[in-house]
Amino acid sequence: MARPRELLDAIVLRDLASNTAAKGHWQLIEEVCRLLYGVTDSMTLPQLDSVLHAEGISSVAETASESRVRAIQAKILNGQLGLQNVPGLYWLGWGEARFPGVFHLFGQRFSPDAWLMTRVVMDAVKRNGSILTRRMPSALDVAYGVLANDSVAPLIADSIRAPASGPHPARWQNGREYQHNLLAARLTVDAAASEAWNQSLYTGWLWMLRGLSGPTTGSEYPEAMRTLAWSRYTLNSQLASWTHLRHASILYTKQSSTLPFLCYFPAAYVEPRLEFWDRMQALGTSMASGLERVGRVQDLPMVRLASLPAVNDSRSFVVPAGLILSNAASHLRHFSDTVAKLREVSRHQLNRVEPPESLKTFLSKLIEETDSMSWGYTLGGINL
Repeated sequence: MARPRELLDAIVLRDLASNTAAKGHWQLIEEVCRLLYGVTDSMTLPQLDSVLHAEGISSVAETASESRVRAIQAKILNGQLGLQNVPGLYWLGWGEARFPGVFHLFGQRFSPDAWLMTRVVMDAVKRNGSILTRRMPSALDVAYGVLANDSVAPLIADSIRAPASGPHPARWQNGREYQHNLLAARLTVDAAASEAWNQSLYTGWLWMLRGLSGPTTGSEYPEAMRTLAWSRYTLNSQLASWTHLRHASILYTKQSSTLPFLCYFPAAYVEPRLEFWDRMQALGTSMASGLERVGRVQDLPMVRLASLPAVNDSRSFVVPAGLILSNAASHLRHFSDTVAKLREVSRHQLNRVEPPESLKTFLSKLIEETDSMSWGYTLGGINL
């Protein structure tokens, strides 16, 4: 609970929901979401209610004192309510983070597969006291750790022995001895009772897929089912079904994330079609020159422009046609300048030459002015 103001915001939101018909609607939505996707991985309205009732608070007016808000904040921080099992954001520092308590009106749901994937990447994985920079989990981790498919163990062992090189996923997955974390996570998942698995459609689906993981090498099974090819067929079926489940519930279940420490991603890739970019630049420049030429004609009329209907504004504006043409020409010249820079980037790419810093800065701000270095994720909600 970073600031008393954030807790107070949550209390106000709870008060508004509790004293209107919205609470009944919330309960219905919560019941449906819990049935389909499981429990929320953050503090909920009933949990916040229980905290406030324990403190004898029945209305927002009773939290006018900052000292009282801070006392409630301290009790929540020292307890378990609102703590996240799957991280929604990371702090910038080494050492395994204690995730902050969070209150959500409609929070994302906990899932064992998301939890496991956070346990097999940095900064959860340590070896000899050092954090291993394993940045990406593998579908094999889920197959072994959540779906209990033991047949993938040799594949996981191969990835651990493989060099940390090659395509991006392999470079950040392979060559790291993380098996102790994976085994510990597997044992934790295995310890869950069948009742826990069947509390929601999501976990029930995972429980169903676990039913495919049993060995089929006994003599009672057909010969085809006793082969390595059959075990791979089963693995592919499990992972395909799990992938579909994750995709269908991506808005409702929490997504796993990795500590994003100093990971620089390319700002962009420009398709290296020099002739295309040359022609697009020439087209923009030609049209700008044409509009400027027309705009220099004397006695151009005034143009009446109406406001957009979407803004519910009935006003209209009279603007000189020359000004409209001049603005359009300026826009096209700026467009041509941008295309020229894209052309330069594609030229550098074709020649396999590092572009200058000016072009890197241009690319990083082309779509949105942001930093292409990933410093973590801030998800919606009130951070308690």
